[in-house]
Amino acid sequence: MNIFGRWWFLLSLLLVFVSIVALSSRVHAFAVPPTPIGGYAWSSNIGWISLNCEEGGPGQSNVCGTSNYDVISSGFPTGTLSGYAWSSNIGWVSFNYNDVQGCPVPQGSSCQGKVARDGTVTGWARAISAIGRTDGWDGWIDLGSTGYGDGLTAQDGVLSGFAWGGNVVGWVSFSGVYATPNTHICIDSNNSQTTDTQGNTTTTDCPLGCNQGTGECITGCTCSPDGSSECTTDPNQVAVTACNDGCNQSTGQCIPPSASGCLSTKQSSCVESALVTAQSKVNLYGVNLSNVNLSSCSISATNADRGTLSGNSEFTTKPITQKAIYTLTCTDSNGAPYTSSVSITLIPSYREL
Repeated sequence: MNIFGRWWFLLSLLLVFVSIVALSSRVHAFAVPPTPIGGYAWSSNIGWISLNCEEGGPGQSNVCGTSNYDVISSGFPTGTLSGYAWSSNIGWVSFNYNDVQGCPVPQGSSCQGKVARDGTVTGWARAISAIGRTDGWDGWIDLGSTGYGDGLTAQDGVLSGFAWGGNVVGWVSFSGVYATPNTHICIDSNNSQTTDTQGNTTTTDCPLGCNQGTGECITGCTCSPDGSSECTTDPNQVAVTACNDGCNQSTGQCIPPSASGCLSTKQSSCVESALVTAQSKVNLYGVNLSNVNLSSCSISATNADRGTLSGNSEFTTKPITQKAIYTLTCTDSNGAPYTSSVSITLIPSYREL
């Protein structure tokens, strides 16, 4: 083999090696996404302990908007535990590395909670409010590393068993705690991959694209190149609507038609003026009003008269003593103001000389 042949051979090997490394790195990044832990643990001494803000409020309501917390595993089915749980009686319970250093009996070289491949849970958690106390309560909660109690186990995405929190916290049952894998990832711009609690993966085609932040298919509405609206709540079903008045690029939905109709002195047609005698009252009507939010409508006049349309779109003026212009002001279905006006003039009065 001449020198040029050797160089080509070595270059080919290098390219193959780089491709394998890049592919293995990509597979590794997608294989072990963080796994949130959900549900409640229970202690007869201190009550419920919430492990995730998504169901941490009254009636298991979502409180993440005001108190964002969770306990997560670095992967599934094995991983390292971190994050915070919440108890209304003892406050924050930490699983974080820095907070559990100096635990009573380390498991190996680490005090941090871990889930082993066989489902065994080891390590510690700690009540933050107990750090620095001198009354004997240190806040340590043994997850199973010391053999004080039954210890915790994880199987098929569900935790079971008891942790031991000393005399203050007592036994803590984790029978209501489960893994909720956050394993949605975008494998490209139009496909989402999901991993379940067994490690099985499924790939879903995303007609509207894949959300790079959540890893899930984009739902909602987008404007297509031809100006129609494409909406989906199910990644496999897209509803396409032709938009006569254009598509709103911000919402992805069809722009509602503009408001129409008028304020009139006649009930069946648009008449924008009227001649009346002094002290007369005039009935005004909202005629053929469409794409208008009727509850937003109000009437004002240059003679300080004002009011709203009644249920049958009618308004009666106060006695007319001078020329007045009455204006109907509403909000249309696009949120823009819509107005229509009527002019009322007095019939001239004559006296004999």
